[in-house]
Amino acid sequence: MKTTNKKMVGGLLIGLVLMSIGAIFATAQTDETTQETPMPPISFGGHHRLGPLRYNLTQEQQTEIEDLITTLREQNATNEEIQTAIQEKLDEFGVLDEQLDNEITQTEQRLQILYRQQELREQGYSWDEISTII
Repeated sequence: MKTTNKKMVGGLLIGLVLMSIGAIFATAQTDETTQETPMPPISFGGHHRLGPLRYNLTQEQQTEIEDLITTLREQNATNEEIQTAIQEKLDEFGVLDEQLDNEITQTEQRLQILYRQQELREQGYSWDEISTII
């Protein structure tokens, strides 16, 4: 009975690891269509506030985007045009690349934890013990 449970848990952990790796590769792949197609616009709740992205920007970058928004509004730009301009500016700043790098790093760290959990489980530790160790 314990062997069956170990196999099931091990299989689930391996599945999670493979799904995480697959997600990394799937999001990292580029081809001709993704290179020519712009990223979908970031939703700013219709108000074009930077919200959580503000934390990834310097004060100078924040000011530059806010000035861009003001200028575009004065030119009667549509919300879609403003979102596209903001998206291009964020791409220019490398903010989106940094976010992707952070997500990849977090996923790699999570994989290390999963491997360690699997290792400890194979050594016979209970899940409570593993939680304490991790």
